[in-house]
Amino acid sequence: MNYLTSIRGIAAFFVVLYHIKHWLVAYNVPQFISIFFEKGYLAVDFFFLLSGFIISFNYMKHFLGDDSWQAKKVFIIKRIARIYPLHVFVLLIYLSIPLALYLTGRALPEGAFTAESFFIKLMLLDLWIISTDFWSMWNTPSWTISGEFFAYLAFAFTAGFIAKFRRYAVIALLVSLSITAVAYTVIGARSLGDNIGDLGLLRCVSGFFNGMCLYIIYNRLKDKEMSFGNWLFCISFLFFYGLILTTTANHFYAPGLFFCMLLGLLLSKGPIHRLLELKPFIWLGDISYSVYLSHTFLLNWFVMLSMEDSQNASIFNIFAYIAIVLIFSTMCYRLVEVPGRRLISRKFATKGT
Repeated sequence: MNYLTSIRGIAAFFVVLYHIKHWLVAYNVPQFISIFFEKGYLAVDFFFLLSGFIISFNYMKHFLGDDSWQAKKVFIIKRIARIYPLHVFVLLIYLSIPLALYLTGRALPEGAFTAESFFIKLMLLDLWIISTDFWSMWNTPSWTISGEFFAYLAFAFTAGFIAKFRRYAVIALLVSLSITAVAYTVIGARSLGDNIGDLGLLRCVSGFFNGMCLYIIYNRLKDKEMSFGNWLFCISFLFFYGLILTTTANHFYAPGLFFCMLLGLLLSKGPIHRLLELKPFIWLGDISYSVYLSHTFLLNWFVMLSMEDSQNASIFNIFAYIAIVLIFSTMCYRLVEVPGRRLISRKFATKGT
């Protein structure tokens, strides 16, 4: 399933475009194209869904057969090994930003770089502390990793139980989608990107749980005709595209349509899969975690060093920034992410530990 790796890379890239959308819209890009980077924050919701599916694909059957404390421990250590080394590295180099602002006599954003928030970010607790702004401090994108870590812990302690009741996956999915829609409506949010301090943890865990349901439903349907999957993907994508062009609150439709799109891709084969399995897309997927975690750090430094007006960028600036993100992320993947994962897994997740 290399195409799933590619999808993860594309999702990370859309988040990068979302954070420079103010540069891009200045060039009068037609709305039918600009809507994709203007709504790029929704890529994290697709990522939550994809993450829940992949983790379930790799581990749910294992927990159904072995739900012991040792199995939970090994799983959690492996997930820490996957996310933590790069998270720590990027957070540490993020210290250079307030230091540079201080040394150059520039004003520090009020409350953005406190010792308390640094510790909370370091421990991946920022999203767990509901109704606070810790999620938006230091390396802002890491709020999703805080939510992912919570979802990993929940998975370790519920996967075996959920697998036993997999016949109710459709009902569980509908309940999850309904809870998300109701929660966002009650709090007055207009989109999934709103009220992250209040609803971010629900957003992440619900998306991850939907991915678990996706795995169960996919297992039931995977032997069906491939044409069903192609039609499901195309119809879901067209509905999604049409709705994001409107003012309809996306918490009503995005999670469900993302579910249908990914299910359609999983149940089909065709030109989309062949395109996604090209080496450049797989490479982008491999470095996607590094792209996601490092791109705002690089954006801050890029603006400080090469731009007088942070709101307007030349075409050269845009391409230069994207190139820097890709090069730096490739280095992080090879020198930090992979070695760190191997080191922690080898030391703490071996048999008998």
